[in-house]
Amino acid sequence: MSPQQSIFTLCRMVASRIIPNTYDYLPGEGIEYPFVFIGEQFAQDTRKKNVVIGNVQQSIHVYHNDYGKRGSTTKIMDDILAELRKQKKAGLYSIDLAGVSMQVVSDNTTNTPLLHGIMELNFKFN
Repeated sequence: MSPQQSIFTLCRMVASRIIPNTYDYLPGEGIEYPFVFIGEQFAQDTRKKNVVIGNVQQSIHVYHNDYGKRGSTTKIMDDILAELRKQKKAGLYSIDLAGVSMQVVSDNTTNTPLLHGIMELNFKFN
């Protein structure tokens, strides 16, 4: 398994332990909130001798349909982050969560206004 897929799989596994409604796609209508979507991924790698090293940027989205639950939304994000910081392996690769950017924004893509938490995680791997 590639380092990118290993990190994606790790993020999905960790998030689903925090909140069972974790998906690798944006679910349709009728979904139970809150839910987590393991989203976009970008990667850069370099080969040094026989070893591949690099970075993977993984987005994780948290959606909630109750504006009064901002604290719940950020707690889900914080809990996922805390668990991912503990991880040192993803598949066969050593990893380090080297950088994090988080924000919570309004999302009006549905008839119900949503809170949309966005986590941008930068993993180093070797």
